[in-house]
Amino acid sequence: MRYWVVSPMAWGMDTTDEKLAEFLKIIEEKKIALVNWKKGESASGKRFSKEVEIGDLIIIAKGSNKKKKCYYAGIVDSNSRKYENVAEQCRSLRNFVNIKSINIPFSEKCTRGRTDNPGTIYELDPGNPHDKKVIDTVMNYINKNGDNKPMKEYAQLLFSHYQLILTGAPGTGKTYMAKEIARSNISEGSTTQLEFVQFHPSFDYTDFIEGLKPVKGANLNLVFELKNGIFKKFCRRAGVVERILFDTLKKEKNKKDISSSELKTCASELYIFLGDDEDGISFWKEWLENKKEERNVPISDLPKFFFIIDEINRADLSRVFGEIFYALEPDYRGVEGTVTTQYASLNTIETFFVDKTRKNDKFFIPSNVYIIGTMNDIDRSVESFDFALRRRFVWQEIKADEKCFETVMKDMNKKPFYEEALIRYKNLNDVIAKIEMLGESYNIGPAYFRKLDMYSNNGNADWDQFWNNHLELLLKEYLRSRKSITDDLNKLKAAYDNKNTQNNSDNS
Repeated sequence: MRYWVVSPMAWGMDTTDEKLAEFLKIIEEKKIALVNWKKGESASGKRFSKEVEIGDLIIIAKGSNKKKKCYYAGIVDSNSRKYENVAEQCRSLRNFVNIKSINIPFSEKCTRGRTDNPGTIYELDPGNPHDKKVIDTVMNYINKNGDNKPMKEYAQLLFSHYQLILTGAPGTGKTYMAKEIARSNISEGSTTQLEFVQFHPSFDYTDFIEGLKPVKGANLNLVFELKNGIFKKFCRRAGVVERILFDTLKKEKNKKDISSSELKTCASELYIFLGDDEDGISFWKEWLENKKEERNVPISDLPKFFFIIDEINRADLSRVFGEIFYALEPDYRGVEGTVTTQYASLNTIETFFVDKTRKNDKFFIPSNVYIIGTMNDIDRSVESFDFALRRRFVWQEIKADEKCFETVMKDMNKKPFYEEALIRYKNLNDVIAKIEMLGESYNIGPAYFRKLDMYSNNGNADWDQFWNNHLELLLKEYLRSRKSITDDLNKLKAAYDNKNTQNNSDNS
């Protein structure tokens, strides 16, 4: 992903206030960025047509960095094309937002420095900390206010319940959505605030929380040492402020703010509480440095951290979570939900959570940690999802409908096969939904149709080859217990081929 600043004034045109107002109206109504240079004409024209890619950020702004006027921003969603008789080139923008009223921190230390004429189009450098502040500000605003309504609704569910399960048919983009929810609420490009794990049948408490692991000791002898699991490591990092201030927070149960002196305490003890977690230390040092001038920081303003569990139902969840069940309750987040873990008495300076002396160590899930799980609701292992755990998560079904197709296939919507793929997808799923013992849970998710790129030659997709290699065997597995499997497959193939779909949609 690259980051661009584009002038709202199509270069070379009349630059009066009236003309600017006209351009801004077009930009807002059509959700586009404009440049009046032909594709092969000038560096600006070439840059806009060839270097800017789908998925890049465009900030529409004009003027010097000192007096920059910002208007709109969005994510590039199309290739370059001529816009009527107004401009030689335009690019469509998704997640389009009006940024006139927010403070975008352009400064003379940003790219293009003090120049009064930064040009029609130029690129911001995320390696420049001043450019990065601009990028983060705009991206965070887009992610919270852009036009991706379902994603925002899912995020609100997560923030109100702390734990969210995205469930639905295979291939509906659940993992993608989980990552997008997280990325839209953390610093742009941050890997420190996001952890991803995929559960499987052999995954257990020792992998997730803590356990004795074999290591080579003196003389290469095999010994067992206590090691933190992936979730406890993550909580150590995410909750370091609450960990350091644990005693204070336990005593002052209604404490809402962190004082400047407490922030200094956190800064001085980072290395003790985070040990060799260099990424965590670097992240929190920067955050604390940015807050050092503030008298009080609300605990609710602690940066959010996201833990994604893919295929959450594939492990024995009672064995994985153990006593952490209790701490998952929204009312017991933070220091109110402390528990004693199974190996607490063996903690070392590398594994402890709140007690540096390790005499009475406790664990809790920090108040700024959010958990997103994904699962396919047709998996045979769904029954293993403990009912006590079920009620601790809020559930959101992702349906294999047209909106889902548009979301998962959005970067392929200019492919020649896109429209026909959508028709075949809808026809096939309409019939699947009406077959007895199947229903919508067995619909084919749009992620399967992303493979069409491998079967496309000069824009023409080999639909039969795609069916044979990816859909037919899956559907046979769905239908294997039915006596009418041959008839059902014929109906599904006819629907996929867009033949007699009205008749084929009847129940079998």
